[in-house]
Amino acid sequence: MMNYEHSEITPEASPGPVAIEAQDESPELLECCRRTIQMHAKNNPMMVCSDCKKIIKVFNDDKSYKNYQRFCLSRHRRFLATQFAGQHVITFKNYDSYSA
Repeated sequence: MMNYEHSEITPEASPGPVAIEAQDESPELLECCRRTIQMHAKNNPMMVCSDCKKIIKVFNDDKSYKNYQRFCLSRHRRFLATQFAGQHVITFKNYDSYSA
């Protein structure tokens, strides 16, 4: 796991799971989120997990995935960035997370 508060996203960056450190955040994609992605990602790249209520965004291309990570960092958003079922996935709790 890597803390993105003090690092940059580079093309050489590891494709493994990345999460902003938080006590209430899991460093892995939750099983309920995996089910939600399997059910909805084909028709909708953005969804809300009905169990944990996390917002899930799915990306097919690396450039959009990295750009969205930069956006989340600029908003001081705590997020998980990982891969699942051959797609890039970012999950986070909600939009009101601009915390300085």
